[in-house]
Amino acid sequence: LLHTKILSANIVNTDDTPVPVQDPDRAHCRTGRIWAYVSRHGTVYDATADRSRAGPLTFLRGYQGFLQCDAYAGYDELFRQSNGTVVEVGCWAHARRKFVEAQQTSPRAAHEAVARIKQLYAVEHETKALEASSRASLRQEKSIPLLAALKTWLEEVALTALPKSPLGEAVTYARNQWAALNVY
Repeated sequence: LLHTKILSANIVNTDDTPVPVQDPDRAHCRTGRIWAYVSRHGTVYDATADRSRAGPLTFLRGYQGFLQCDAYAGYDELFRQSNGTVVEVGCWAHARRKFVEAQQTSPRAAHEAVARIKQLYAVEHETKALEASSRASLRQEKSIPLLAALKTWLEEVALTALPKSPLGEAVTYARNQWAALNVY
């Protein structure tokens, strides 16, 4: 019943986490996945034997709406098959975390990115008590310029960051997810 309710929601958030799974055919555990699917109706957890795209494709079969997720490539097939009925919404927490991880090797640039993302979070905090139309107006007024400035900054940093460095990987993640990170 809850699975059906999740699929009826206009917005679903999802993420997965690895879990050790005992396997009698192995000397050690293998890695399975627990997928969380969250909507205004509640949360459903789905366990899969691995991280293949079959898990989310099966669970989300027939879903139409906004799906907020990380950049896991397994979701790409879902978006492709949906012909636009499932809209990818990027996750700023995932993008931010990559810059937090880069603070040890590139403290100045990583801190700059985190501070810029914090400004976007501050706008969202401001919108919490507003009606949908007012929330959209405030985002247009405040978030659009912040996003434009962040995009310019990311493009500048990409010119000098080593691609395989933590900072380079954080910048690449944000730039590759840019369209989805701009969906509200």
